[in-house]
Amino acid sequence: MIEIQTTECVNIKKIFASCPHYDEITNYEFDYNDKVTMDLIYWYKDLVFACDINKEEELKIMSQIDSSLYLYIGDNKFRNGLKDRIDINGTDLSSSDINKYLIERITSFTEEYEEMKILNITSSKWL
Repeated sequence: MIEIQTTECVNIKKIFASCPHYDEITNYEFDYNDKVTMDLIYWYKDLVFACDINKEEELKIMSQIDSSLYLYIGDNKFRNGLKDRIDINGTDLSSSDINKYLIERITSFTEEYEEMKILNITSSKWL
């Protein structure tokens, strides 16, 4: 019994090491009329603990999703762009096909957004 609890604790530590923004994302205060944000945060919570820590690829994906959703909660342009890119209203977010779709859309949009952000550097004027 004790061994199982220790293993679970080690697993949780490894998951949180891949998801350093977990607390900020899950505790984000959003408008409860914003169904997309609510669904994404609940989906993220479920996805984090469904991750197989023995598969390095899954940990890498979780890290990417963690970074993307951290950007989502902190950047209005990113949030609005991602909402335009994904359509999750009325879908079952527990489906593996939907999970693959969301992961692909979120990670590809994040890459595009970060590239665009680097290319569109605005210069400021010194007064």
